[in-house]
Amino acid sequence: MRNAWWILLALVLGLTVGALVGALWTPQTWAELGVQDPGAYLAARPSDGNAQAGLAAGAARFVARLNTFIGDAFVRALRMLAVPIVLFTLIAGFATLTEQARAAHAGPDAPPSPSPTPPA
Repeated sequence: MRNAWWILLALVLGLTVGALVGALWTPQTWAELGVQDPGAYLAARPSDGNAQAGLAAGAARFVARLNTFIGDAFVRALRMLAVPIVLFTLIAGFATLTEQARAAHAGPDAPPSPSPTPPA
């Protein structure tokens, strides 16, 4: 199988798993894990309602934080790459325009360039 098909398959699989987790993960799921206040639990704020949270709730919080970290790192990497790419593209475009303007003066209508003086 070609790489493009593997990438497409991974994309569809990721979309499917994400949609299923988003649809099936309800407040009832948190309650079954011993978490009564999911917002406070995910933010690691102390809450009496979350005292019964078990290992599975900790794993869910870890995965949520890891997902946030990876997403933020990806967006920051895109920002870090986009600015230099745009800057150097503008510089290269300006340099090309300058070279074309100089080349336009090199045609038959161009003023004669000073010839070097012959050696005596």
